[in-house]
Amino acid sequence: MQKEKLTLQHIQKDVNSGKKEHIIRAILFSLLLIALVVSFIFGFRMAPADFLDELPLVLIGGGILLYRIIHHVLYITVRYRSASLPDRIVKDTLINAEYIDRYQLSLFPRRYLFHFARCGKYIVPEKNYTWSAAFSMSDEGVFNYAVNGDAFYLVLSKPHAGKILCAYNAKLFELEE
Repeated sequence: MQKEKLTLQHIQKDVNSGKKEHIIRAILFSLLLIALVVSFIFGFRMAPADFLDELPLVLIGGGILLYRIIHHVLYITVRYRSASLPDRIVKDTLINAEYIDRYQLSLFPRRYLFHFARCGKYIVPEKNYTWSAAFSMSDEGVFNYAVNGDAFYLVLSKPHAGKILCAYNAKLFELEE
C-alpha cells in the first residue's frame, strides 16, 4: 500500500474543518438554550404578578445561557488559535482505541476514542481526511483501521502540550518535510 503525502495545507484544511464543526455545534447549542429560555418566559400565559415570582428562575436560566455562549466562544478561540503549525505536529503511539455507544439516540452519538502514550485522549470526528482521494473516511473507518501500537502524527492546539486537533495514521500518511 502506498502512503499519501500529508502536507501542511492538508492539515490546515482539517483544522479549519474541525473549527467550523465546533462553531456550528456552539451556535446550535446556543440557539437551543435561547429557545428553551424564551419558551419558558413566554410559553406560560401568566399574569404579570406571577411573572415576577418566576423572575429569579428566569435570571438564573439567562445567566447559564450567557455563561455557555461565552464558554463556547472562548473554547473555540483558544483551541484553534493560530500558532506555527509545524511546531504543533508530534508523533505518538496509539495505546488504546475505544468505542462508546451512547444510549442509541442521535442526541448522544457514538464516539470513538483514541488514547495516545504521551498526548492523551482524542475523540475521532465524524468526517476525516476529506481532502484525500484514497483515505477519506468516517470515524468508524479511522477506528477500524487503527491498531494498538500504531504511530500517528498528531496536531496539537499548543506546541508539545495542547489538545489533539487532528490525528493521522502513519500507516496511511507520510508527513512532508
